Amino acid sequence: MILWKIKVGLVKLMYNLEIGIGKIDISPPEGIELSGYGIYRGRRNIGIHDKLYCRALFLKFGEEEILLINNDLIGINSQTLKETREKIGNAIGLNHDRIIISCTHTHSGPATVPLIGWGEIEETYLQMLPKRFLEAATIAKQDPRKVKVKFGRSVIKEVGHNRVLPGGSIDTEVRILEFVKEDPKKVATLFNYSCHAVAIDVRTEDGFYVSADWPGYVMRILAKKGAGETFFLQGMCGDIDPKVAWHMRGFDAAREVGKLVANAVLKASGNSTYVEVDTVKVKRKEIKLPFQKINEKYIVNVLLSFLDQIEKKEIGTIEDIRAHVRFYRTYAEDMIAKLEEGMPDSIETEIQVLRLGDIALIFLPGEIFVDLGLEIMSRSPFKKMMVVGYSANYVGYIPTSIDFEIGGYASTKVPIILRQPPYLKSVGKNLVEESINLLNELTS
Repeated sequence: MILWKIKVGLVKLMYNLEIGIGKIDISPPEGIELSGYGIYRGRRNIGIHDKLYCRALFLKFGEEEILLINNDLIGINSQTLKETREKIGNAIGLNHDRIIISCTHTHSGPATVPLIGWGEIEETYLQMLPKRFLEAATIAKQDPRKVKVKFGRSVIKEVGHNRVLPGGSIDTEVRILEFVKEDPKKVATLFNYSCHAVAIDVRTEDGFYVSADWPGYVMRILAKKGAGETFFLQGMCGDIDPKVAWHMRGFDAAREVGKLVANAVLKASGNSTYVEVDTVKVKRKEIKLPFQKINEKYIVNVLLSFLDQIEKKEIGTIEDIRAHVRFYRTYAEDMIAKLEEGMPDSIETEIQVLRLGDIALIFLPGEIFVDLGLEIMSRSPFKKMMVVGYSANYVGYIPTSIDFEIGGYASTKVPIILRQPPYLKSVGKNLVEESINLLNELTS
């Protein structure tokens, strides 16, 4: 009986946080090219299997106001990020540092980042996004409700595998945040897990439809189970794919993964415990990711490597060869032009951190390799943690040093797709240190 009284007393302390929810359909029109696979597939969508959404979560704690925008997109570029913050800041009075934007990284959504040959951007659609994000944000701020917060986690090992290192690290748990009214009805659930949204094989007919992939199935299942509005915060999945990927399967594979992850989220919900939110903080730090220095010889070596692939018959049909010739020719032209103009030595991006009581969420740019995210969680001053990738502007992959040593796709091929030099080998290590420093600032 004494324990019961203490628990009720604690719960009463927790209704000092308010949240609001907004949700807007951002599905592209038929015919817009989908993004995530190359080279020059011309994968123009033939319809919508399941809608893509922008979800907004508005948090209010005293005078502190924070907005999280979560999108069923592969990523966003720096211009979309800038315009979104300007529109939202001007319309609802939020400081840019308090606007967080992340994406689920579906590969069955429209091209929204400059991945050359991996889906052509439709400018009309791209220019529409900041307005739609603002609409979701405006709805979220209109009706905030007092909530208490629960945090939970559960083990999940049967979904993902390390696609770079056989038997390598994976994310073995799902982490959740629940926002609960006094009813105690759930207003929203945030779940965080690391696995590429690529269950739908691009080589099947299903690969030509718009879809949120397996995260969409999870969110629909959870909504039916009373989870409130659900947000998928994609984790550190740069080197993690679902085991079902690349097996010529379509929506059935996405559904299979969705059920497994949804069950893990529901298990985490059953294990979740209340967290006293007596502090809410957000911090943002601008950083630079440094490039390797390259010259004309580097470009020649890239082209020679491509010719070696042809000679070894690693590239299949004549159509495939033509697509690759186009890809590498335009790469060489673009990079030579950049060398003549003055190649940048880095790319500008940012890290954001959010604290809710003794819970911390860190929002990182790009496709983080899992070992980097696991190190951040293990060294963080917060034991209740979520590491969220694909936040702010898309910057490609942030690999471990091992990927550079083996000449992996993330460290060598993706820079070619992005038309930029490779990052320094230390890029992952440096990002981890920046992350830990910013998390430590939240404790003061």
